[in-house]
Amino acid sequence: MELNAKYHLMIGLNNLKRNSMEVVIDGIVYVPKELEKKVEPVIVEKNYKFELHPIISNNELKWNDALAYAESLGDGWRLPTIEECFIMYNNKIITQAAYWSSSEYSYNGAWYFEFNYGYALNIYKNDTYFVRAVRSL
Repeated sequence: MELNAKYHLMIGLNNLKRNSMEVVIDGIVYVPKELEKKVEPVIVEKNYKFELHPIISNNELKWNDALAYAESLGDGWRLPTIEECFIMYNNKIITQAAYWSSSEYSYNGAWYFEFNYGYALNIYKNDTYFVRAVRSL
């Protein structure tokens, strides 16, 4: 799945109901956000060759601090691209909150993804959002 820039601003991809306690994709069980912090193994998204770190940042961070936080996890952890955020939303891997992406909009701006509603917005890098790191497989 590739997304062009025209898809990035205020696009709602799916209005899927998220009432179940778990979702199974390719034999992998994904749990709601409120349970994600308790998940021991790293969640792997097989179709797109990246995995999701099981720990969410405790605080909202500015974009530059978010980049540093993700990299501090070691072993290739990084902020997800905006395209990876759309993949996680479409597959209901993350269903709530807003997280930074690594995708920059301008010198002073970057994209974040609003998982409650399924859209991406560009905003100043000095704003704060949570971090959920990924790494390529």
